[in-house]
Amino acid sequence: MFEVNQLPIDLMGDPVNLVDSTWVSNPYWIDNVEFFNFSGIDVPLTTLDYEMYIYKILGNTERENVLVSYINN
Repeated sequence: MFEVNQLPIDLMGDPVNLVDSTWVSNPYWIDNVEFFNFSGIDVPLTTLDYEMYIYKILGNTERENVLVSYINN
């Protein structure tokens, strides 16, 4: 995890999430990727909709609320 302009960025090497003490593969991430050009380098990112979906599964309402607030503004 790192920050860019005070925005926390999670870096994942393998698209799995810890759900109820079990690592769960997420096969749908590949269909939800956008590219962001950062200093001339295209960086793949999952979409905000997919991030909200994952946060709901993980029960991370705090991060989900941050995204909802961002999208609504």
